[in-house]
Amino acid sequence: MSLFKKSLLKNIILLQTRRIGDLFQTKPLIDNLLEKFNNQCNILIVVDDNFKNIQNNFNQNIKLIGKKEFYKYYYNNYIAINEIDNIALFRLNYDNHDNDNDNKVNLNYYDYNNYSKGNNNFNIGGDSDKRANKYSENNDVFFGVKKLNDNLKFDEIHFDEAINLNFYIINSLILNTIEAEHKYGFTGCGKSDKKKEIICRSKAANYFYNTVRYRNQNRINIVDIFSLIGSGKYYSKNYSFNSLKLKKLIPDLNSNKNNKSEKSQKIKSDKLRILFAPASSNPKRDWPVDEYIILARLIAQIFKSEIILLGTQKETEIANKIKNSFKLNQDNQDNQDNQNNKYNKDNNVNIGKLNANNANNINNIIDLTGRTDLNELIDIMQTGDLIISPDTGLLQIASALELDSVSIFLGNANVYETGPYFNGAYTISPTEDCYPCIEHTKCDKNYACKNNIKADDIFNLIKIKLYEKYKFDISKYVLNNNDDDYNNNNNNNYNKDNNNNNDDDEDKINYNSYSKCKRLIKEALNKKKFNVYKCDASFSISYTGFFKLKPEKNDLIAEILKYSWINLFVSDINNKISYENAAKNIKKKYLIKSIKKEKENYLNNFKKKKDDNNNSYCINNKIEKDSDHIDNNSYRINNKNYYYKIIKLIEKDFNYIKDIFKNTQKINDIEDEKTKKYELENFKNFLINFKENYFEYSLIFDYFIYEFEYILKNKSHNDNSNDNNGNNFKYIFDDIIYIIDFGLIILDNLA
Repeated sequence: MSLFKKSLLKNIILLQTRRIGDLFQTKPLIDNLLEKFNNQCNILIVVDDNFKNIQNNFNQNIKLIGKKEFYKYYYNNYIAINEIDNIALFRLNYDNHDNDNDNKVNLNYYDYNNYSKGNNNFNIGGDSDKRANKYSENNDVFFGVKKLNDNLKFDEIHFDEAINLNFYIINSLILNTIEAEHKYGFTGCGKSDKKKEIICRSKAANYFYNTVRYRNQNRINIVDIFSLIGSGKYYSKNYSFNSLKLKKLIPDLNSNKNNKSEKSQKIKSDKLRILFAPASSNPKRDWPVDEYIILARLIAQIFKSEIILLGTQKETEIANKIKNSFKLNQDNQDNQDNQNNKYNKDNNVNIGKLNANNANNINNIIDLTGRTDLNELIDIMQTGDLIISPDTGLLQIASALELDSVSIFLGNANVYETGPYFNGAYTISPTEDCYPCIEHTKCDKNYACKNNIKADDIFNLIKIKLYEKYKFDISKYVLNNNDDDYNNNNNNNYNKDNNNNNDDDEDKINYNSYSKCKRLIKEALNKKKFNVYKCDASFSISYTGFFKLKPEKNDLIAEILKYSWINLFVSDINNKISYENAAKNIKKKYLIKSIKKEKENYLNNFKKKKDDNNNSYCINNKIEKDSDHIDNNSYRINNKNYYYKIIKLIEKDFNYIKDIFKNTQKINDIEDEKTKKYELENFKNFLINFKENYFEYSLIFDYFIYEFEYILKNKSHNDNSNDNNGNNFKYIFDDIIYIIDFGLIILDNLA
C-alpha cells in the first residue's frame, strides 16, 4: 500500500508516536476518519518503533510504520524525486539518547520556504536541551544537512490530510514540511530555541495544550480531543467501520514463553476470566500490591474464576507477590491467616480461609507478566470478562477491545482526561485535595491518595459490574457456600411459597447482593473515602457519579463549558451536541433539584411578604426599595436556594466575560495594522492579569491568548495550512462569544 502518491482513495497520515495507550486512545479518531470517507481511504499511522508489529490487529487500509523507518523512508523519497545526494529539512541525532523523549533529540530545522525566497536566515531553531551545533557528522542522521537545493519538489509526495497529535518538535516540524491539502494538530512554525515557541497549535490542539496547566477545568477526555483535532468529531459508540480486527481467540495460558503449546485449548465456560494489570509506568498511579493480594483472594473465594496477571518484565516482582500468596502449604498458611485477621480487624471484612471448594480456583491464578508480546496480549485480552487496572496502556487497549473494566486512578491519573472510554466502565479515584497531582513532582503527603481505597471497595464494584454485565446469569460463576448473598440456603430475606419458581428466587438473591454492594459503596461515598464514576459514552465521553453529586460552582462551570468547547471544534453542524442533551448529561451527574420548583417557592414566599412593608420588599430580613423588586427573570438569591444560587452566579460571570469580549471586538475594525496589534497586545496582557480573579475560566483566556499568538506566527511564517486568513483576529472573539453563549443556553435549560 503506497501512501506517498496521489490516488483515487484519500491518503491520510497520522503521527501518534507516544505510548501504546495513546495509540489505542486514537482508535476512535481512526474510526471517525473511516466513516468520514466511507472507508475509501488509506491511513498511515506513524508510531513508536516498539508498536509497529501489531499491524495484524488493524484492517488492511490502515498501515503502521515505526517513526525511524518513516523518517528514513520519507527522506529517501525526497532524494529519489529530486535526484540529489542530500537535502536539508532537519537534522536529527538519536545518539546516546532516549528515543522516546523528544526533548533529548539533537535537532536543527531549516525552513525551505524562506530559503527558497532567498532568505539566508533559514535556521528556525534547535532543541532546547541539546543544541544542533553539538551535532556530529558521524551520528545517525535521518534528514541530511550537507546540501540545500532551492528548487526541491515537494508535491509528488502527497497526502490529502496530515494530522499530528503529539507536542513533539520532530513531529511538528514534519507536519510543517509534509505536502497535504489539510493539516491538523501541532505544527512547527515558530522561530525560537524554546520548544513551546517552535510548536504552534490552533483550535482543538490549542485547547489540548492548555489543559495540561488547568487540569481541574477540563472535562473532555483525551479520546474526544484526539478525535476533534483530527476529524472534527467527538467519540461515538456506534461506528459504521471498525479499524481493529476483533478476534475471539481462546489461548492456552498455561504454556510458558520457552515452551509454548498451541493456543487452542478451550477454557471452561463456567469460569470468569479476571485480568489484573497491577502496575503502570509511574509508581504514583499504582495501587498497593497488598490490596491486589487481598482482592485476588476475595475473587477466588467467591467466584469460579481465572485470575490472569498481565504486564511487562518489570511487573514480574509484583506478580510474584500476588501469585505466591496463593501457595497452599503449611509454611505460609499461618502468615495468610495473620494477614486475614489483621485485615478483618482494620476493615471489618470477612475474607475467611481458602478451603477445598476453591482450591482449583487458586491453581488458575496465571502469571503472564513478561511472557507475552503485544499481539499475544491483545489476543488474551479479547477473551477476558473484566480487567482490573490503574491508568495504564492495557486499560486503553481494553476500551478499544470493548472489555469491561474497574480501574483505580491515583496520583497524576485524571479520570476526566484518560479514564476508560468503554460504555459502563467503572473508575474509582481519591478525594484528596492534591489529586490529581503533576506527573513528575515529588509527593510530600506520603501518597495519601492510596490509603482510602481498599480491596473490599474494588470487590464491591467488581460484583456490581459483573451483575450489570451478566444480570441473573452471574449465579453460575459463584462457588457454593462462599457468599451468603448468593446462597439460597443462607438467605432469609425472601420466604417463598412452594409454587414459586427457583429461578425467581435466584434472581432476587442475585439482586440482593447487587443492592448490598451499592449500599456499601454509597456509605463509603458519604464518608468521602473516594469517588466512583461510570463511563457514559452516549455522545462524547462523560463520567457520571455512582450516585448523584452535589454540584460545586467550579465543577458545574467545567461541565457546562465542556459541551461549549466540543461544539466549537465540531466541523459538521449536524454533529453538534444540543443544549438539551448537554443539560440532560449534566443532570445525570449532579443532584440538581427542580430549580423551577425552587423558583416558584421563592416567589411565593416573596409575594407573602410583599404587603408587609408598605410597597417595599422584605427578603431575608432586608428591606429593599420598590425599584429593586424581583420578577420572574431577575430576582435576588435566597441562601437556601443552593442550586439556583450557583446557576445565577455562573450566569453573572458568563455575561460579564461575554461583555468584555464583545466590547473589545471593536479592535478588529481598526485599519492601521500596527495600532490594531498594539491594542490586541494590551488586551492580551489585560487577560493575563484578569484571570487571577476569574481563575475558573483560565482555559477560555489562555485559548484566546494562544490563538492570537498563533495568528501572528502564521503571518510571519506564511503558513497557509490553516483556513484562517492572515491577520484576521475576528474569529477568536467569535469563538469565545460562542462558547459563552452556548453555556448560557445550557444554564437556562438547567434553570
